[in-house]
Amino acid sequence: MANTENEFRIWLDLQSSHHPAVFDLSGNTPFELHLQARRISNFENDPRELSLLTAGSLFDLPTALDKGLMELVDENTGNVVDQDIASLRTRPDHPKGLFLTLPTDSRAQHHPVQSLALNAATHLRAMVEPGHTYRLRVRDNDLGVQWWGWQAGQSSPSDSTQAELPPGEPRKLVSNRCPPELSIGLSLAEDPGSVKVVITNPNGQPITVATRGPQMYISDSKAPPDPGNRITDGHHPDVRNLEIVDAETGQDLLANAVLRVYPVAGGSGGGRGWSRGNFLTLAPGEQVTCVVGLPVQRLSPGKEYLIRLRPAGCWWTEGTVDDLFGEGNGVIRRWSYGPTLPLMLESDDKVSFRLR
Repeated sequence: MANTENEFRIWLDLQSSHHPAVFDLSGNTPFELHLQARRISNFENDPRELSLLTAGSLFDLPTALDKGLMELVDENTGNVVDQDIASLRTRPDHPKGLFLTLPTDSRAQHHPVQSLALNAATHLRAMVEPGHTYRLRVRDNDLGVQWWGWQAGQSSPSDSTQAELPPGEPRKLVSNRCPPELSIGLSLAEDPGSVKVVITNPNGQPITVATRGPQMYISDSKAPPDPGNRITDGHHPDVRNLEIVDAETGQDLLANAVLRVYPVAGGSGGGRGWSRGNFLTLAPGEQVTCVVGLPVQRLSPGKEYLIRLRPAGCWWTEGTVDDLFGEGNGVIRRWSYGPTLPLMLESDDKVSFRLR
């Protein structure tokens, strides 16, 4: 989805200073979260720099929590942490020094990434408990930015006070689309040694996902590509989408399984394009069902195994396959839709299985 008359999109990512992200409440180990932003080359190539006021927006963590732009979720309880924002240390309400500039670089395929520290250790300390796991979640694609504009050689807005700021861009500054969610349920199938997977679209619009082949979504540059068939592939869902855990030892039998990749028409396949068969459309409320056979030859009779869905991302778009390809077209020769944040294929279901 490109920029519109009402919205201008930028790319966002939330990163921790350490992996895994461990918040040492003693303060002996530094802890910080960084909100990274860059412009999206697929959508615009304006040669000017983009400047935005961070105060009062998603880039201002206490305000973002207060306005509901972000929320802190306790993964141990599933609850959103409710905290009196007045108890958090806020930054002074003055725009000087509170601007983020996103530069342009016409020589590079992607615009440079800018990183802003959120001072998370200070702001979140009163909201967390030892031993719990938390997730800081962006709720919507609205960044809550109160002013942004273009800079082309004139003085930086950081040299101004808020009252002196020139008129800003009227368009709302938003992040690249927030992915929807699909509901995925797991249960034992009637066929022995198989798992039934039911995927439902609970959204009010049709959602199309890439089920196999190269996934054109934004990811950590250090993450290896995963072109394997997703659980949404009704023809060849890869069993590697499942975690099969020995209930006694906790070992995941498929943690190091060989990735099974079926030939597809898309991406790196000699410029042949992307085939309709690589995509699945779910209408609002629609369900699709697939059955995944378990590797029973690797399971021990009598032992209990816990089966869960292994989280995986996939490319997605609103609309149908017909919207994506156009009427009568079976192949997209050139991909012009740009990357998205991935739609995560996840499920809370856990199935217990014992081989007889």
